[in-house]
Amino acid sequence: ANTSIQNKHPIIDEYRSTLTFTYPVAQDLDKVYVMTSEKLVYANMKKDVEVLQDVLKHLRSMRETWEEVMRLAKR
Repeated sequence: ANTSIQNKHPIIDEYRSTLTFTYPVAQDLDKVYVMTSEKLVYANMKKDVEVLQDVLKHLRSMRETWEEVMRLAKR
């Protein structure tokens, strides 16, 4: 579990590194990514499955939103 959770941090760091802060939404996304990373650390320390499930639910929701944005952008 520890290794799997720790492997997610570079992914989140990569997401953060791609943000362009000239757009206001980037600040909001950065806060979400920081919160997600903090939750992963907490869940790893406490071995809290509920927190991990919450993070997963949130990330899936974000993925669905981006998929919809990309679908609409193709029109």
